[in-house]
Amino acid sequence: MQQLEKVIELLTQKYNSSISVFGKNKDGKQKSIIDTENGTLFTVSNDSVYITFTDKDGNIWLTVPKSFIFNDQRYYPAIGSEYTRSDGQKYTFVTQEVVVSMARDYFEKFVDENYGIEKRLNYLLFSYEGDQYVGDYNRFKSKIHNKIDAYISNN
Repeated sequence: MQQLEKVIELLTQKYNSSISVFGKNKDGKQKSIIDTENGTLFTVSNDSVYITFTDKDGNIWLTVPKSFIFNDQRYYPAIGSEYTRSDGQKYTFVTQEVVVSMARDYFEKFVDENYGIEKRLNYLLFSYEGDQYVGDYNRFKSKIHNKIDAYISNN
């Protein structure tokens, strides 16, 4: 699977409630996925040219730009370059494949397989003299009154 397809798949998944997907532009040139519990962030800009992944500790893995300013100096990073700020936050320059792989590994555990499915209880738990019982709700349509468009519940 090509990188762009992997990025699109990652951005279009339905995640559980702690994961949010944001898009800045209507044309979709900037999108982000954030874990609202701990701040882990995956960002795609300019049609997958610049991709970043930020972990819960604030360390950043990103694709290599032409140059960037760090501590008031211009740098020209290469793949594998690492820069550490005075507060300990690290910037590591890697390939797109590495960034997308890290994001997929992290966010795939939050994909909600049952997104859009409403689950209803079909049973009732009750206790009697210390024992627990389960009463199943069974729905059936009356055969005698087949013109009635309703179901009868029996438990």
